Amino acid sequence: MIELFLRIVRTGLTAGWLMAAALLVRLLFRGAPKWTRGLLWALVAARLLVPAPLYSAVSLIPPQAEQNVQAYTSPEGVRALDQVLPQIEFETARDRESNAWERENGGHVFISHTAPASAYLAIAWMAGTAAMALYALISWLRLRRRVRTAARLEGRVWVSDRIGAPFLLGLIRPRIYVPASLAPPALDYALAHERAHLRRGDHVWKPLGYALLAVYWFQPLAWACYGLFCRDMELASDEAAAGGLDREGRAAYAQTLLDWAGPVRGAGACPLAFGRSDVKGRVKAVLGYKKPARWLAGLAIAVFLAAGAAFMTSPRTEGGWQAFVVLSWTNDSARQTDPAQTSPVTDMGAAR
Repeated sequence: MIELFLRIVRTGLTAGWLMAAALLVRLLFRGAPKWTRGLLWALVAARLLVPAPLYSAVSLIPPQAEQNVQAYTSPEGVRALDQVLPQIEFETARDRESNAWERENGGHVFISHTAPASAYLAIAWMAGTAAMALYALISWLRLRRRVRTAARLEGRVWVSDRIGAPFLLGLIRPRIYVPASLAPPALDYALAHERAHLRRGDHVWKPLGYALLAVYWFQPLAWACYGLFCRDMELASDEAAAGGLDREGRAAYAQTLLDWAGPVRGAGACPLAFGRSDVKGRVKAVLGYKKPARWLAGLAIAVFLAAGAAFMTSPRTEGGWQAFVVLSWTNDSARQTDPAQTSPVTDMGAAR
């Protein structure tokens, strides 16, 4: 378990360079078609899905930083840190029985088991991942129960009087659910938006993105990327649904977004709901829509791919990895036991 935890931490830290680059280039290409951003987030997802080092000569990740990550998350680095951090004591059921007997008989009470702090860090990571998975499951089950009385309107479209906004739900057989009170032309706008999600497979990509967030929840940049990833999916669907409308049509579409605006609770894996995410920014984007030039889309894709090549991979130094990070600590008891230990510095993974 600890080995898996270390690999996940190593990947999450290394992928942080790509996440930061993605946030930057996304900002630089705000005027590019919103669908192009899907490539950017796909590169981030691909890096997180491969928990192993990828090397290339074009990597822009600083070698020193990469070597630090490799050293501190190596088994040697963890053992060194465990010597610095206090051991965590715990009792088993058998220990409790023995200690209770000792108390009754006036003996010495002792705790016979200890565990390194790294083991508890791994348990905390697993607990966080499990909590996020449980949250998504409960949210999905509650939503499924709410729409179980929905009636088919047409094709994949179902209508329900127990929901507050249109949304797309489902992985294998996704359905579009719309409120019973939604009528044309607002119904047409909502269906166009949700069908745009369906064409691009957003009902699959969003749960996948949430699953990656659940695994890498300890990486702050992962939360920022997931939030912007969800926002970009909505912006791209708005662009597809309202891009072909005239000015009056886009104004009506924007008004529909405002009419069905509602609060968003936390970062969830489902659903893709019309009018429930960053409504202010989406309305502004719809009203100010201008057909982007094709060359801008091509340039954005080229830059996104270049950023991926530069930050998805790690630099390889001549002769292989040289993890020369030095960990230092003071172990007074060890010095007293062994006078030969005159230096508190341990060099892990010295350069080969």
